[in-house]
Amino acid sequence: MNGAMGHNRKPADLDVIIAQFGFLAGVDKDELTHLFQNAAFREEFASGEVFFQQDVQIDRIYILLRGQGEQFRVERGEDGGPRRTLMRSIYEGAMPGVYDFLFGEQFDNRYRTTAKAVEACTVLSIETATLNRLLYHYPEMRNELAPMPLINRLRTIPLVGREDLATLGFLADAAERRTYQPNALVYAAGGQERNCMFLIDQGQVMLDWGSGVHNWLGTGAAFSPEMSQPTSPPLSHTAKTETLTDLIAISLKSFRNIVGWDPVTVAMKKAAEREKALEELFTELFEEKGFSAQQRSLLAGFMSHYYFPTNSVLIQQGEQANSLWMLMKGGQAALQALDDEGAKLVTTISIGPTYFAETALLGEIPQDSTVEALAGSEWLRLYWRDFQDYDEAEPVDMRPLLRVKVKEGEIVTREGHGKRYPWLQRGELIILFSRRHWIAFLRKGIPAFVTFAILVGVALLGAMFKGYQWWIALPAGILAVLALAFFIWGAIDYFNDWIVVTNRRVVHQEKVLFINEWRKEAPLEQIQNVDFQTTFLGRWLNYGTMIIQTASTSGVISFDYTRHFKQLNEAINTQRRRRIKHTVAQSKKTIHQMLEKRLGLELTLPKQVYRGGRLREAASGRLQGGASAMDQGDHDTVVWRRHLLVLLPKLWWALLILIFWLVILILPNIIPRPANPSDVWIIFIWGLRVVSFLSVLIAFGRVAWVVANWHNDTYEVSDESLVHVEKLPLSIAENRKSASLSHIQNVEMYIRTPIQWLFNYGDVVCQTAAEEGDFTFNGVPDPRSVAEEILRRIERFRRQSEIAAVRQRSRDLPDWFEVYNTLEWEKLEGEHAADARLDS
Repeated sequence: MNGAMGHNRKPADLDVIIAQFGFLAGVDKDELTHLFQNAAFREEFASGEVFFQQDVQIDRIYILLRGQGEQFRVERGEDGGPRRTLMRSIYEGAMPGVYDFLFGEQFDNRYRTTAKAVEACTVLSIETATLNRLLYHYPEMRNELAPMPLINRLRTIPLVGREDLATLGFLADAAERRTYQPNALVYAAGGQERNCMFLIDQGQVMLDWGSGVHNWLGTGAAFSPEMSQPTSPPLSHTAKTETLTDLIAISLKSFRNIVGWDPVTVAMKKAAEREKALEELFTELFEEKGFSAQQRSLLAGFMSHYYFPTNSVLIQQGEQANSLWMLMKGGQAALQALDDEGAKLVTTISIGPTYFAETALLGEIPQDSTVEALAGSEWLRLYWRDFQDYDEAEPVDMRPLLRVKVKEGEIVTREGHGKRYPWLQRGELIILFSRRHWIAFLRKGIPAFVTFAILVGVALLGAMFKGYQWWIALPAGILAVLALAFFIWGAIDYFNDWIVVTNRRVVHQEKVLFINEWRKEAPLEQIQNVDFQTTFLGRWLNYGTMIIQTASTSGVISFDYTRHFKQLNEAINTQRRRRIKHTVAQSKKTIHQMLEKRLGLELTLPKQVYRGGRLREAASGRLQGGASAMDQGDHDTVVWRRHLLVLLPKLWWALLILIFWLVILILPNIIPRPANPSDVWIIFIWGLRVVSFLSVLIAFGRVAWVVANWHNDTYEVSDESLVHVEKLPLSIAENRKSASLSHIQNVEMYIRTPIQWLFNYGDVVCQTAAEEGDFTFNGVPDPRSVAEEILRRIERFRRQSEIAAVRQRSRDLPDWFEVYNTLEWEKLEGEHAADARLDS
């Protein structure tokens, strides 16, 4: 045993062990007793005695139950003499050796430090072999032994990200998390926080150096009162938050004792590197030159600065990006892509400084390549919302100055395109747009051509007579107007009908202006086959009928007079293959992330810097139309009811009664009243009043019943299902019909009549392959947006289902690893036994 042995060493009580590892409280005690037998001891150490020695093989960790100790590492300094790092005092509850154990593979499984008692100490020592078995069965135990979320966040902060995990563990123990509201003072010049180093976990801080000089710092930056500028000495500036900000505060003394170098100097160097990178970014990204240093400094406050200790995928091919990523000088990135057939192209290595996904500042556009940050690289990230907030803070609108080119044909949900194609979802890309063959245009123009032919006949007839003939000129004028009207109508009708293939679905629209409109949509994953039928004339003129079938029995999209069948069919098949490839890539990425999480190595990367403050409160709305559809993250249930006009057919007789009542009220004033009314007349008048009053009560009861019934009947869509609730008033009866989003094959929208078109309501039909059949939303307001909301939920549900399936499969990974390790161990034991026999 390599660790030191204390005095009065005796087996530790199980209750003491559970008190230190609270997460073991739910584990069977017999199992724990067997596990810790002869592996956990209670020991006494006198002042000056060593728990364990630096560079000795790790065999146990220690938990300080009583007393005080210290940890340190002795290294050779730059002057050749010894120097101490990883210095800290340890008190009751500390676990010296835990970081050496958790991250021992970085140090050949040797203690990174020396730990000894400063005064008499009582410790709990546990063999690492037992802890390894615990970690295998309870991987979440890492988060109990070490503050892994904070350590993993420190791994991505450029100031300290290059330090080993044990050092980051020491920093995490010395750190304090703080949250500041917008416009809060972190410290004043020469204030009480002068001996602190601050790391921005998420948010924005403004350093005021006086005389109108300011620096803005964003997520990942570091600052301290001891920082200085050429014209401003240390302790002469003020730090204030500009938005909701989370800071990590570490004492400068502890910081220097742990890392062995000056964090203030390195933080100032990182700030200079960011300033240089932003100067290059401004030159490349914006059309105009000569932006002020203040503009660049302000932009720095809206950018996140990350260090990647391991390879990490930043942008996935085929997915929409929401941020501009800038690779800083000295860093490397791997660019990968799949061709149209799904084959992997040659990986390209890019060296900083350079940037990627600049189109994300205009809108969420699917990316052509996968961008992977290689280990040891530093990146700046400008999230689209942060760029919007930055633009709000600038007197000059920076958005039109962006030097960003979008490939021809890339039509996405960004400013201008949302009005032209309102049915597009965020990140959706139009691949192929096709209208019918020109024969269809001639067919729709038949009324105009026939009218024009009649007009020619009338004109020829008029030519047979001399002079002006009004009885010929009048119908000729009417026919000319009709011919023009029919031609315009036919042209509009032709151009309103189309079929579109996007990177997610196939959409077919038929629209007759002022009369009706319907649209059918089918996700690419649900398309079973694509057929093409034509005639003799169609073969000669290259047109026919394309039939797209889904798994639903009624799920057919038929588009006649198709002129681009081969291109449409190829686009559909290509995009389907890409979706499958993307699913596979996403599965691998999910498994990778789950393994990182299981091992406690999941990186924490907050994306947004600005989270509210004066800018949001005073926003002018200059950019509200630009990317408002991006990052819609609502997961609430959406409820629709039928349009109010749907109630009219159910209220017609009640309205007649009300009209009758009004007549009764007016009638006595119209009919001449007898001078001496008889009893019959009085009875007649009062009878009418009583009847009208009872009729009105019945009519109002009917109206109340219909309105209550209308309010109780709802159509709902959640993140998992569609629900139609039919509920009679007074809870007399209720019928609930539901369908899982996974069963929806395609969605159709219908506006069937001019009245529906005028008042913007109609039907939405969701076709399923399940036994419940079609799921119809009848008479809902704005059926276009209803259909789009359902499709958006379906898309999100499918993505989440893919991830859930991967996670479900990954649950078997521990069993696979256990069997593999057992077989590998048996193999090694067999080889050792064979070698021993040969040696003997």
